[in-house]
Amino acid sequence: MTLFNHKVCQLVSLFVMFTIVPTAYSASNTDDHKIIVEKRGLGVLYKYDGKILSRQSVKDIIIKDSRAKEEIEKGDRYYYPALISAGVGGGLIGFTVGKAIFGSGTNWTVGLVGIGIAATGIYLASRTDAHYEKAVMLFNNKQKTSAFGGFDVAVSSEAGVLSMSWNY
Repeated sequence: MTLFNHKVCQLVSLFVMFTIVPTAYSASNTDDHKIIVEKRGLGVLYKYDGKILSRQSVKDIIIKDSRAKEEIEKGDRYYYPALISAGVGGGLIGFTVGKAIFGSGTNWTVGLVGIGIAATGIYLASRTDAHYEKAVMLFNNKQKTSAFGGFDVAVSSEAGVLSMSWNY
C-alpha cells in the first residue's frame, strides 16, 4: 500500500510540475514590450505595442541587447546586396518582357539572367529576415521575467527552439 501511495504522490507532483507551474510562469510573462513577427508573403511585418515597425525602428529597439545586436549586424550585411540584386534582376526581366510585348527583337538570355539575379536577391532578403527574426527572438526572451529565481526557460514556436539562461 505504501508503494502505491508513493507512486500516486510522484504522479501528482509530475502533474503539478508540468501543468500548474508552467501556467503560473506564462501568466507572469505578459506580451507587453515584445516585438511580434508576422510573416507576410515573402516579407515580414514587425509589431511593437500594437504599432507596425519599420526595419530601422526594430533595429533601434533591439540594438541595446548585445546578442541581438550581433544578429542585426549579420542581417544588415545581406540587406543592401538583396535590394540591389532584386532591383537589377527585376529591371532585366522587365526590359525583356517589355521588348517582347512591343515586338522589337527580344534577347531571352537577358531575361533568364534577370531571373537568376532576382532569385539571388530573394534569397539574400530571406537571410536578412532570418537574422532579424532571430534577433527579435533573443530580444523577446531577454524581456521575460522568471518566477524561478534567475533561471529562464523559453520555448519558441518557430523551428522548435528551446533556450535556457541563468541570469545572475
